[in-house]
Amino acid sequence: MINRLVFDMSGALGEEIDAVQAELARRRIDRPLQAPSGETRSGPASTAPVYGFVLPGGPYDIRPDDYVRIRAAAESDGSGAVLEISGRVASFVRREGLLRVQVADHAGPRLGPSTLEFDPTWLLRELGERLMELADEPDRYFPESALRVLGRLPPSVGRAHTPSDLSQQLNEPQRAALERALGSDFLLIWGPPGTGKSHVAARLALACAKEGPALLVATTNGALDELADRVVAVAPDPQLEKGLILRTGARRTRGLDSRVDLRGIVEKRLSGRRMSSDEYRRRAVRLSRKLVAGADIVLATFARVSIGDELRDQQFQTLIIDEASMALLPYVALAASRARHRTVAVGDFQQLAPVVLSDGPEARRWLRTDLFRENGLVEDRGRGEVSLPSENDDLCALLDKQYRMAPGIRRLVSELFYGGRLRDGVVGGSADGPGAALLVDTSTLGGRVERSGGSRQNRRHAEVVLELLLGRTLLADDEEIAVLAPYRAQVKLLREQIRRALGRAAPANLEIATIHRFQGREKGTVIIDTVDAPPTRPWFLDERRNAEFPRLLNVALSRARSKLIVIANARWFSRALPEAGLMNRLLAQLPPEPSTPGRSVIPDLFQG
Repeated sequence: MINRLVFDMSGALGEEIDAVQAELARRRIDRPLQAPSGETRSGPASTAPVYGFVLPGGPYDIRPDDYVRIRAAAESDGSGAVLEISGRVASFVRREGLLRVQVADHAGPRLGPSTLEFDPTWLLRELGERLMELADEPDRYFPESALRVLGRLPPSVGRAHTPSDLSQQLNEPQRAALERALGSDFLLIWGPPGTGKSHVAARLALACAKEGPALLVATTNGALDELADRVVAVAPDPQLEKGLILRTGARRTRGLDSRVDLRGIVEKRLSGRRMSSDEYRRRAVRLSRKLVAGADIVLATFARVSIGDELRDQQFQTLIIDEASMALLPYVALAASRARHRTVAVGDFQQLAPVVLSDGPEARRWLRTDLFRENGLVEDRGRGEVSLPSENDDLCALLDKQYRMAPGIRRLVSELFYGGRLRDGVVGGSADGPGAALLVDTSTLGGRVERSGGSRQNRRHAEVVLELLLGRTLLADDEEIAVLAPYRAQVKLLREQIRRALGRAAPANLEIATIHRFQGREKGTVIIDTVDAPPTRPWFLDERRNAEFPRLLNVALSRARSKLIVIANARWFSRALPEAGLMNRLLAQLPPEPSTPGRSVIPDLFQG
């Protein structure tokens, strides 16, 4: 059975490889680029090394978070050894050709002439090879665990006692989920926004580590950093001091506890020794493998499980998957095959789905779905609507108490996406109180959409955002602000206008991003710029044309803790989309702001 599964998944990976390479060709980065040298911009004490390069001129469409593979000679030791390191684009300034790349492993203060490849498909090929090893040598792994997680073998479900030191500060649904996870060999924990998914996952990892080593995986480094912070917050100091909890790979955020940073620990132990770069890497791999083999809890991205030398052939008692809705099923199968006893997947099928380019039949079957759907807990009904799991399903534990959103925002999110099941864990005010969720209607302000580089922008909406940021009431109440938009061109326009108008006077904690980049984040105030307006037709905001829109809208709305502002041309949406469309249902539930066109939209907001 595992052989057939691997064969089908390999076909899906092949379709995705073809689609990715076609996209790279369109963006003119399908071939390696040469750079004269690279210098590190940050050392081991910061989040991860960042190397700066100057690229030759060309029509490259390089974007933040693009994958980069670097082949270079390390100039620091004169050995001439060719290094291979991988990372992600931190920034690219097209005019100067300045590229900054954050990498997973430090390779000295300076790199020699470098070859930069932007083709990430080798990661998919590596994944395919690891899956073939599972099919060819199943006795080395635990294929039954992979089959169970993918619904091919029946799970054993039950309840087990929760250690008292780990059940403290858990609410009733969180404690029940923990008990069910400890008593089962496979369980899905459904956690809507703000319900404490990572809170539960961290305590579950510590409880499982009492039985044997636990592996915690996530798709993104950002999610893994948050999970690592949660584990550190509740882990006993002796476990941390002895290096029994390790975070592999490159962290994305500052402040990770040095006691769990595998890369930092290895660098510290090898520092001061004279050796070539090649020898350093060999010793670093050996030491990393030794440390991981002796750890109680190991945190890694799915990609790291596939390519990390320190994780090759390692076995674990328990696998815990975070952000399960984003996990590609082939990666899930690979990680599950490393766990001999238990797998617990924590996530929300109403949040972001796996990022996939291919629309081929095998890719749709194996890459564009998630564990909740694969196990029959959720069925797609079309036009972005899904069935919700039964509240009594033995395979799914629901966390239904949320602690992030003000009651008015929670009610909006719960009714639109969770069948009204989401409850408030704390009393944060009246659900009908002023200022929780608000519509800024631009119907009479004359905004129009312009196309820009295959994306869209709306200059009038950008002006409205600027007016909101200039409003003293908004900033006085909460300086943690996110501005989210569905289009990259609008994000770029917003950044330019706000930098030009406010400069250093901009709120210190202001972030402007696309919705995709804000998964797993939160802010006190969230401003959502819908952008769309005449003369174009809606696409992104129409679930009939974009099946991912409901999930993306849910992500955007649920990032807000205390205030939510939606900027939209409500009159145009009422004509351009069906009355029962998700966008119109949202706008119908939002109270309008009290200002009138022709004066600032901000003075009366959130007062009363």
